[in-house]
Amino acid sequence: MVRTIVTFAVGLGVLACLGAAPARADDRDAAEKLFRTGEAAFASGNYVVAAQAFEEAYAALPLPAIAFSTAQAYRLQYFVDKQPSRLKRAIDLYRLYVEQIASGGRRDDAVAGLAELEPILGRIEAEMNGAAVQ
Repeated sequence: MVRTIVTFAVGLGVLACLGAAPARADDRDAAEKLFRTGEAAFASGNYVVAAQAFEEAYAALPLPAIAFSTAQAYRLQYFVDKQPSRLKRAIDLYRLYVEQIASGGRRDDAVAGLAELEPILGRIEAEMNGAAVQ
Protein backbone atom coordinates (compact mmCIF):
# COMPACT_ATOMS: atom_id res chain seq x y z
CA MET A 1 0.00 0.00 0.00
CA VAL A 2 2.74 2.45 1.01
CA ARG A 3 4.74 1.54 -2.12
CA THR A 4 1.69 2.27 -4.28
CA ILE A 5 1.20 5.66 -2.62
CA VAL A 6 4.88 6.53 -3.03
CA THR A 7 4.84 5.40 -6.66
CA PHE A 8 1.72 7.47 -7.31
CA ALA A 9 3.25 10.54 -5.66
CA VAL A 10 6.46 10.17 -7.68
CA GLY A 11 4.40 9.70 -10.82
CA LEU A 12 2.45 12.86 -10.21
CA GLY A 13 5.66 14.79 -9.64
CA VAL A 14 7.22 13.45 -12.83
CA LEU A 15 4.13 14.16 -14.87
CA ALA A 16 4.06 17.71 -13.53
CA CYS A 17 7.69 18.09 -14.63
CA LEU A 18 6.87 16.65 -18.03
CA GLY A 19 4.30 19.37 -18.57
CA ALA A 20 6.72 22.10 -17.50
CA ALA A 21 9.82 20.91 -19.34
CA PRO A 22 11.01 22.98 -22.30
CA ALA A 23 11.17 20.14 -24.82
CA ARG A 24 9.52 19.21 -28.06
CA ALA A 25 5.90 18.13 -27.67
CA ASP A 26 6.69 14.76 -29.28
CA ASP A 27 9.45 14.13 -26.73
CA ARG A 28 7.18 15.06 -23.83
CA ASP A 29 4.35 12.87 -25.15
CA ALA A 30 6.67 9.91 -25.71
CA ALA A 31 8.26 10.35 -22.29
CA GLU A 32 4.88 10.57 -20.59
CA LYS A 33 3.61 7.38 -22.27
CA LEU A 34 6.80 5.53 -21.42
CA PHE A 35 6.73 6.81 -17.87
CA ARG A 36 3.13 5.67 -17.41
CA THR A 37 4.10 2.21 -18.70
CA GLY A 38 6.97 2.12 -16.21
CA GLU A 39 4.75 3.36 -13.42
CA ALA A 40 2.23 0.55 -14.02
CA ALA A 41 5.00 -2.06 -14.14
CA PHE A 42 6.56 -0.65 -10.96
CA ALA A 43 3.22 -0.76 -9.14
CA SER A 44 2.81 -4.42 -10.08
CA GLY A 45 6.33 -5.29 -8.92
CA ASN A 46 7.75 -5.81 -12.41
CA TYR A 47 10.86 -3.72 -11.84
CA VAL A 48 12.72 -4.93 -14.94
CA VAL A 49 9.97 -3.66 -17.23
CA ALA A 50 9.62 -0.50 -15.15
CA ALA A 51 13.35 0.24 -15.37
CA GLN A 52 13.37 -0.26 -19.13
CA ALA A 53 10.35 1.99 -19.66
CA PHE A 54 11.82 4.64 -17.38
CA GLU A 55 15.16 4.42 -19.23
CA GLU A 56 13.36 5.06 -22.50
CA ALA A 57 11.38 7.93 -20.97
CA TYR A 58 14.63 9.41 -19.68
CA ALA A 59 16.23 9.08 -23.11
CA ALA A 60 13.30 11.01 -24.59
CA LEU A 61 13.27 13.63 -21.84
CA PRO A 62 16.19 13.56 -19.37
CA LEU A 63 14.55 14.95 -16.26
CA PRO A 64 15.97 14.29 -12.79
CA ALA A 65 12.62 12.94 -11.58
CA ILE A 66 12.66 10.27 -14.28
CA ALA A 67 16.25 9.37 -13.34
CA PHE A 68 15.10 8.96 -9.73
CA SER A 69 12.22 6.66 -10.70
CA THR A 70 14.59 4.61 -12.83
CA ALA A 71 17.03 4.31 -9.93
CA GLN A 72 14.22 3.12 -7.68
CA ALA A 73 13.26 0.38 -10.13
CA TYR A 74 16.87 -0.80 -10.49
CA ARG A 75 17.39 -0.74 -6.72
CA LEU A 76 14.36 -2.90 -6.07
CA GLN A 77 15.20 -5.29 -8.91
CA TYR A 78 18.74 -5.67 -7.56
CA PHE A 79 17.28 -7.03 -4.32
CA VAL A 80 15.30 -9.56 -6.38
CA ASP A 81 18.08 -10.90 -8.63
CA LYS A 82 21.35 -9.55 -7.13
CA GLN A 83 22.72 -8.49 -10.53
CA PRO A 84 25.54 -6.01 -9.86
CA SER A 85 24.82 -4.14 -13.10
CA ARG A 86 21.42 -3.13 -11.72
CA LEU A 87 23.04 -2.00 -8.48
CA LYS A 88 25.61 0.08 -10.38
CA ARG A 89 22.96 1.69 -12.58
CA ALA A 90 20.81 2.59 -9.56
CA ILE A 91 23.81 4.23 -7.90
CA ASP A 92 24.71 6.15 -11.06
CA LEU A 93 21.15 7.46 -11.39
CA TYR A 94 20.84 8.40 -7.73
CA ARG A 95 24.13 10.32 -8.01
CA LEU A 96 22.88 12.11 -11.10
CA TYR A 97 19.69 13.06 -9.28
CA VAL A 98 21.59 14.36 -6.24
CA GLU A 99 23.88 16.41 -8.50
CA GLN A 100 20.93 18.00 -10.27
CA ILE A 101 18.58 18.55 -7.31
CA ALA A 102 20.27 20.73 -4.68
CA SER A 103 17.38 20.47 -2.21
CA GLY A 104 13.83 19.25 -1.97
CA GLY A 105 12.21 16.80 -4.31
CA ARG A 106 13.27 13.25 -3.56
CA ARG A 107 16.86 14.26 -2.75
CA ASP A 108 16.75 12.78 0.77
CA ASP A 109 15.46 9.49 -0.65
CA ALA A 110 18.22 9.47 -3.27
CA VAL A 111 20.86 10.13 -0.60
CA ALA A 112 19.39 7.32 1.51
CA GLY A 113 19.47 5.03 -1.53
CA LEU A 114 23.14 5.85 -2.05
CA ALA A 115 23.88 5.21 1.63
CA GLU A 116 22.22 1.81 1.32
CA LEU A 117 23.67 0.74 -2.03
CA GLU A 118 27.22 2.11 -2.14
CA PRO A 119 28.50 -0.16 0.66
CA ILE A 120 26.98 -3.17 -1.09
CA LEU A 121 28.72 -2.25 -4.34
CA GLY A 122 31.97 -1.70 -2.42
CA ARG A 123 31.76 -5.24 -0.98
CA ILE A 124 31.00 -6.73 -4.39
CA GLU A 125 33.94 -4.91 -5.99
CA ALA A 126 36.25 -5.97 -3.15
CA GLU A 127 35.17 -9.60 -3.57
CA MET A 128 35.69 -9.40 -7.35
CA ASN A 129 39.16 -7.87 -6.89
CA GLY A 130 40.04 -10.55 -4.33
CA ALA A 131 38.90 -13.28 -6.70
CA ALA A 132 40.93 -11.75 -9.55
CA VAL A 133 44.10 -11.70 -7.42
CA GLN A 134 43.88 -15.39 -6.46
